[in-house]
Amino acid sequence: MNIRCPECKTRYRVDDEKISGKTVYARCARCQTRFAIKKNRHGQKPPCSDAPQTLFCNRCGQKSDRRFAVNGKPVCEKCYKTLSTRKREKPVSEYCMPRKSQNQKNSSNRNGSGGIFGMIGKMFSNDMAIDLGTANTLVYIRKKGIVLNEASVVALRTDARYEKSVIAVGCEAKEMMGKTPHNITAVRPMRDGVIADFETTGIMLQHFIRKARRGRNIFKPRMLIAIPSGITPVEKRAVREAAEQAGARSVSLIEEPMAAAIGADLPVADPICNMVVDIGGGTTEVATISLAGVVSGKSVKIAGDRMDDAIMRYIRKKYNFIIGERTAEFVKMTIGNACPDPRNPESMEVKGWNIISGEPKIFSVNALEIREAIGEQLDAIVEAVKIVLDRTPQELTANVIDRGILLTGGGALLKRLDRFLMEKSGLPVTVADDPLSTIVLGSGKAMISPDIFSRVVVS
Repeated sequence: MNIRCPECKTRYRVDDEKISGKTVYARCARCQTRFAIKKNRHGQKPPCSDAPQTLFCNRCGQKSDRRFAVNGKPVCEKCYKTLSTRKREKPVSEYCMPRKSQNQKNSSNRNGSGGIFGMIGKMFSNDMAIDLGTANTLVYIRKKGIVLNEASVVALRTDARYEKSVIAVGCEAKEMMGKTPHNITAVRPMRDGVIADFETTGIMLQHFIRKARRGRNIFKPRMLIAIPSGITPVEKRAVREAAEQAGARSVSLIEEPMAAAIGADLPVADPICNMVVDIGGGTTEVATISLAGVVSGKSVKIAGDRMDDAIMRYIRKKYNFIIGERTAEFVKMTIGNACPDPRNPESMEVKGWNIISGEPKIFSVNALEIREAIGEQLDAIVEAVKIVLDRTPQELTANVIDRGILLTGGGALLKRLDRFLMEKSGLPVTVADDPLSTIVLGSGKAMISPDIFSRVVVS
């Protein structure tokens, strides 16, 4: 049974079994008005139900079956026609007013279009683009540029009750890797370009967003997040939910190759082929782009992390030494070379643990050995480039011969990698001006331009 307060018109639903007599009295929780409730007779609807009722005209006081409204007040049909030459409202009934469903409300909240509040939110919120990478996370804020560049690492402490708490995030947590006691672990919640630990990723994103915004903000930000092109719908949903958990008002996704092309100022909207090779920490993205879309692409889970693992395995197998992940990365960045000089290779001293003697010692490695260690990963990247070129239409392949390949990502910083790709593919290769930040810059540019944004955002 539906009832309504005669004063404030608040509606309530009451179970018929709770009305013991013919008439009971109730008090409105909103305006504290006391009114009578009469029990239904012979299955008739109560006078306060949702069915249309006879109304009284606010102008002449006569009854009216048809419901019109002028200036928000009910009037009869005759008065409505009399006032028709004046400014009037659309004939409506307060019982027939269209209401948004819960799904429509949720959709409006997700899109950030909640009427006047949505417009104010767009004006004052710090919209941000995020490159959620396996190794590093970069944040770009509208009108401010890149405001954060941190390692995608979280340090967790486990107490006596086996409850975990965050003690460090970002570069501070990365410094703890390999140096923690048994109750502290430094984890990387992103693996192979996707979320491996959902809860920890949400905590990390929340920390980065709070640090990037730096201050009290009333409105939640809209986010554009760069993702690998080969992830599944389930992995996309995990990224969206992690961002919403971190405090996003709405979340949009863009593929990393497209963001890298926009960040390098390539004409992605023109009917010209733009080939991008993005080598990150967890994945390598290879794609040909034309008319603001990916014509052909391939994502392989072989990138910087796999190179570090290969260096660790090579040194352990050849020298019987154990080195850590950070040491392997440092060796790669220092003397790693895709095309080393065989007559005068670079070398460096490395500290490690000797398996045979059980003692820490110092040994020397050179660039030729590191090239041999990462040879398998480099060959896999070249194979991915050839597969994408083979799938690209011939007219666009002709453009690649003239325009060449754009190399981005942290892996592009490997010495003479552009020359290696040039020799293997036979195409000109160009390294982006700032390979590490190309993707987040492109995401920021796409977020600012509504024209490009609507064409490159993925569902």
